[in-house]
Amino acid sequence: MKPLKDGEKDALRYFLFFIFVTVSVTVYQDKLRLLFVPDPPVESFYQCSFRAEQLSHDVRISECSGFVAGEQGLELPPGSSGRLAFQFGKQANQGCLLRVWFYGDTGDKRPNEIKMYPEG
Repeated sequence: MKPLKDGEKDALRYFLFFIFVTVSVTVYQDKLRLLFVPDPPVESFYQCSFRAEQLSHDVRISECSGFVAGEQGLELPPGSSGRLAFQFGKQANQGCLLRVWFYGDTGDKRPNEIKMYPEG
């Protein structure tokens, strides 16, 4: 096999680069489409007060059972459980950050637990 000339080396490099780009675009075409799709909203901020007088007026709370209104907001009586369903709109595949503050014991007597069930 005879050695390649400079022009032939350049042509081979361009050809290999073309093959690499073609294969990459074919393999990652679904991911590349995301470059041309508008981004969902970056942030929607929902703040909810759990004080008794404001709780009944919040349309985002679809269910509240087991909780009683206390001085600092909703409280669960000792040894009981409760359910709080909170609904809001978001786009498909859009992330969601939920921040919840619990005030109570250290967790060794009655461990605090939260479960999330995304629906729809």
